[in-house]
Amino acid sequence: MRKKVTWDVKKALVDSAFTHEELELMEYRVHIAKLIISNRTHRNWSQADLAQKAGLRQSHICRIESGEQLPSTQTLGKIAKAFQLSIGFVPNDEEAATLAVYA
Repeated sequence: MRKKVTWDVKKALVDSAFTHEELELMEYRVHIAKLIISNRTHRNWSQADLAQKAGLRQSHICRIESGEQLPSTQTLGKIAKAFQLSIGFVPNDEEAATLAVYA
């Protein structure tokens, strides 16, 4: 029988394993991935469809959507153009910025 791991234990493991900045970067990667997946699936596109329309490789789209790779601003621009969207970075405090997507 497996032992249940409490939230406190999980939090302690995460806190000890990653810096605050690393956790923020992971959250940002997930945010970007969710935006891309949501827009892609809303259009009933496969990763290959998006890759072709954006001029990228399907494997690149896969790495971005899995959170393995953070896309460059140039790559984000290509993806946004394929979706016929504009992107912008909106500062929400002195150190952070939020990605904004405009139709």
